[in-house]
Amino acid sequence: MLRLEMKNFISVGPGKFRTCEDLLQHGYRGIFIEPVKELLDDIRSRVSWDNAEFDNCILAAKNSEYPFYQVVPHKCKNETIKEISHVDDIRNSFYRIPNMAETGKLAWHIDSSQPLDEECLGTCKYGLVPSKTLDKIIDDYWLSEIDLLQVTVNGYELAILGSYSWRIKPEKIIVDGSHINHNHLLDLLSTLDYNVSRIEDRFYASLR
Repeated sequence: MLRLEMKNFISVGPGKFRTCEDLLQHGYRGIFIEPVKELLDDIRSRVSWDNAEFDNCILAAKNSEYPFYQVVPHKCKNETIKEISHVDDIRNSFYRIPNMAETGKLAWHIDSSQPLDEECLGTCKYGLVPSKTLDKIIDDYWLSEIDLLQVTVNGYELAILGSYSWRIKPEKIIVDGSHINHNHLLDLLSTLDYNVSRIEDRFYASLR
């Protein structure tokens, strides 16, 4: 069957990896999903092509919204806190407190290697972040095929993939496995007819 639309990708949590950005120069339509507005704006400043779209939300297991805490610079005594304006130094500063799946809370933290303590939480700005399922993203952007899905969400990857209907199977999937059970991910993708390879904590799946 002749395919008329351009190839596409969905990049979830792109503040950490830039795997997909070069594809825009090769004619792909790109959808970037990032809950931290400052990080999304940073991506937007690097990507000026008309074939890039941006969604300031979190990809999650349900369509809802989550509490969001953003650290205010210089009001927390934790020495890991830096200027929030230094987006390039922050990279993926999206941090769970302690587990989004259990608490329903999200936080933006400068150094994700250090836990947020109660003192820091007391100096945070509070807000709500809208969440969307992968099925809703597909509907919102009128996707009939997905060439590449990249998911980097600090431990919520299995919840996202497990709640998806798989009515459209991406041709290729890249998943950050740093914070999830690798065997569970492999079992899920194998059941869905994907061949999976691994480089360190990143998993690359191709539809058979």
